[in-house]
Amino acid sequence: MGEISKMKRYSLPILIVILGLLITACVAPMPAGGESGAADADGEMEPAVEQVLRYGMIQSMKTFDPAREGGFGRFIMQHVWLPPFIADPSANLTPGTCTSFDVSDDGTTYTLHVNPEVKWSDGSQFTAGDIKAWFEYVVNPENLSGWVPPNYAGIVGYDAVREGTATEMEGLVVVDEFTLEINLKEADPLFVYKVLANYNSATAKAEQAWADLNGEWWTNDPLVTGPYTIESWDDDVMSYVYVPNPNYWGENKASIRIEVTSVLAEETLSLMYENDQFDIVIFTGAAGDALSLKYPEDVVPMNYRYSNIWGFNPNLPPMDDPMVRRALIHAIDHERIVQVIYGDTKDPAAGPIYPGLSGHRPEIFEMAGALQYDPELAKQELAQSSYGSAENLPKLNLALGTSDAEWVRGMEMILEMWRDTLGITNVETKPWWNDWARGDARADVVHMGGFGWGTLPDPGHAVWRAAYTGNAMSRIRYSNPEVDALLDEAMSLSRDDPRFLELVHEAELIYLEDYVWKPFFVVSYSWHAKPWVQGLQGTWYNNWYNIEEVTVTER
Repeated sequence: MGEISKMKRYSLPILIVILGLLITACVAPMPAGGESGAADADGEMEPAVEQVLRYGMIQSMKTFDPAREGGFGRFIMQHVWLPPFIADPSANLTPGTCTSFDVSDDGTTYTLHVNPEVKWSDGSQFTAGDIKAWFEYVVNPENLSGWVPPNYAGIVGYDAVREGTATEMEGLVVVDEFTLEINLKEADPLFVYKVLANYNSATAKAEQAWADLNGEWWTNDPLVTGPYTIESWDDDVMSYVYVPNPNYWGENKASIRIEVTSVLAEETLSLMYENDQFDIVIFTGAAGDALSLKYPEDVVPMNYRYSNIWGFNPNLPPMDDPMVRRALIHAIDHERIVQVIYGDTKDPAAGPIYPGLSGHRPEIFEMAGALQYDPELAKQELAQSSYGSAENLPKLNLALGTSDAEWVRGMEMILEMWRDTLGITNVETKPWWNDWARGDARADVVHMGGFGWGTLPDPGHAVWRAAYTGNAMSRIRYSNPEVDALLDEAMSLSRDDPRFLELVHEAELIYLEDYVWKPFFVVSYSWHAKPWVQGLQGTWYNNWYNIEEVTVTER
C-alpha cells in the first residue's frame, strides 16, 4: 500500500521507486518554513493582529474551475478543494481527500482510500463517488476544459466520454463509500502526478459545476473541502478574496485572509510592491526579473519551468504547405529576439525538453532544423512552396496568447523578420486566441499563436504535453501517429529503462521536424514576498503548499 502520513512531507516509497533520481535532479527542495527570503532569521517577530495577505498578480484569473484553470488560480485552488493527494515542494505526496492508495502489480489499477473524516463545508460526507463524478465532469466534452482532459486519457472509458457516447468512465469503480478503483488502459508511472496530485483534480462538487456549466459556478456559494473558501470573485474588476473555511474538518486550519488583485501593467505592479501595497507578487515578464535582481532576499522559488513557444497550424492554408511553415520558421531568429527583449535574464527555449530538465540535449539546436535561423534557406523554401512568393499568400491570422509587453515586442520582431526576409506584410495580430474564435473553431482561423504550458519534472511528460494528439497543441489540431506511438511506449516504461529516453528523444525530434514549433524563451517562475510574510513555500506547479502555516508579522 502507498501509505501517506497524516503529517506533511512524508515520502512515499513507491513513488521514489517510480521517479528515481529524476525528482532529486530536477526539483530542488524549497526552503523550509521560516528560512525563505520572506522569513525573519531569529523567528521572534510578532504576528500581526490582522492576518491579511495582499497578493498582486500580472493577469486576471479568467476562471476558477479546476478543470479549466490556466495558471493564476493554482496558488490557492487545492486549498479550496482538496485533490486526492498533494505534492510537497520535493514532490513527495501528502494527504488530500485520500489517506493512501494501492497499485496492482501490473500498474494498471489504482485503489484510492478516501479519508472518512473529510466533509464538505455544509457538513455532508465526502465520498469516493465525489471523486468519480468530478473526474467525469473534467473530461466531458460539454465542459470547455481545454488542455486538461488528456491527463485522464489513460483511464478505461475515457474515449467513450470524450466522444459523447457515454457520460461515465467504466474504469472508475466506486467499491464502497470510501474506496475508488481506477483502471488504466496500461501502466503509467506518472498517473499519480498527472491526475491524483494535480490542481485540476482539486475535487469540487460536480453537481454544482454542472448546474452552471461553463459559467462562474464557483461564485454561487460553492461547497468546499479545503481550509479556504471563496468570499468574493469578480474577474471584471480583477479582485478575488479567499478566507478561512469556518467549517473545515481538518486540524490544520487557515487563519489568513487573502486579498488578490490583478494589475495588468508589470511596471505598476512592481511599483506597488516596492511601495508595500502588496505583500506577495508574481510576474511573467522582465519586471519580475528586475525585481529579483534588486531584492534577491524576497524571492520565493517554485521550480516551475517550461518553454514558451510559437505554434504553427499545420492544417490551415497556407500553413498546410510544409514549405511555407519551414520558410516562416527559418526566418525567425529567436535567440536574437530573446537577447534583445530579456538580455541575460532569460534562456532561449529549445525543444519541449527545456534546458535544466533531465534529458535535455544541448545539441538539439543543431539536430532540429526548426530551431535554426537561416534566412537564405527561408527565401528558397517560400519560393519552392505552392505559393511561390509572399504576394500569393493569404492573410496570416496571429494570436499572441497574452497581453504581456514582451510578447508584443517579440511578435513585432517576428513581423519585422518576415517582412525583411520574405516580404510578408499581410498579417493581422490579436492579443488572445479567443479574440479570433472559441474552442475548436480557433484551429479554423489562427495560423500562428503563442503557447506556454507547465509540465511535470519529467522529459517524457514534457514531450507528451507538447506533441501527443489532443494535448497542448490541440488548438491547432496537431497530430502525428508516429509520435503518439513512440510516446505510448515510452510513458509506460520505468524512468531508469534506457529505452525510455531513447523513445522520448526520437519523438521530440520527429515533432520538431514537423515544423509546428518555434521556441521563444524558457519560463522560470517565482514569487516575491515581503520580509513580514514568514514561511511561504511553493511547488513546481504554482501552489502555495503550506499557506495554512504562513504567518504575517507586523509590517
